[in-house]
Amino acid sequence: MILSKGRDDFLCGEFSRMRWSAPLLCSPCEFGEYVSGLDVSGRTLASVHSVGGGLFFKREWIEAAAAARMECDVEEGIFERIPSSMRFARSASVSCPVSFRFEDGGSLDVQYCGVSKVRVAADTLKGDIICRSDPPNFDASGLFCPLIGARVSGLQADGSLRVSDGRGSEYSDGNLLISDVRLMFDDGRRIVFEYALDRMRLTLYEPDGEYSTIDFSSLVGILTDV
Repeated sequence: MILSKGRDDFLCGEFSRMRWSAPLLCSPCEFGEYVSGLDVSGRTLASVHSVGGGLFFKREWIEAAAAARMECDVEEGIFERIPSSMRFARSASVSCPVSFRFEDGGSLDVQYCGVSKVRVAADTLKGDIICRSDPPNFDASGLFCPLIGARVSGLQADGSLRVSDGRGSEYSDGNLLISDVRLMFDDGRRIVFEYALDRMRLTLYEPDGEYSTIDFSSLVGILTDV
């Protein structure tokens, strides 16, 4: 574990990695030891806040994904022609932390920083702290709305000797590495955090193991910059 010298004294509500107090956790063992003291289990989720923007919520990404399914080229006006019933994964790819706020006023704040490198802290990202160079472009509470009001059952890091970097290559140093992180809920749903393409990807999964989806009309409702 690598400790941070940050004191969460963010200036003017702007997020700074240097000022954030969350430590860097690099193995499943130290992850488990650290989060056991965060007292996450049994708390009820009230809202979710993304400090930065997400790739999947930019107009061009949505148009490209829709065009592939509609078997046509991306062209002017395609956004307006996407069927309202077309479904997209409840997933985000972000380069800044995501804060899970609980009904008791506390929070769990998470960011993947590299292969087997995760920063986690409790009660550090208050209010509407954002990254001004990459501001939020989606409502994270809306994206993960099926979890609002659900109770957390655990937080764990899964381990592997070889971990993908999201670019088709694998990383290994002979030690057990963090392959993904899971925030689990009493109703069987879970959010899985993974490192991919220099960002943190977080995806909501249903109790049956399938990823959760949102229809296009609802997706448009959570976009803040289209």
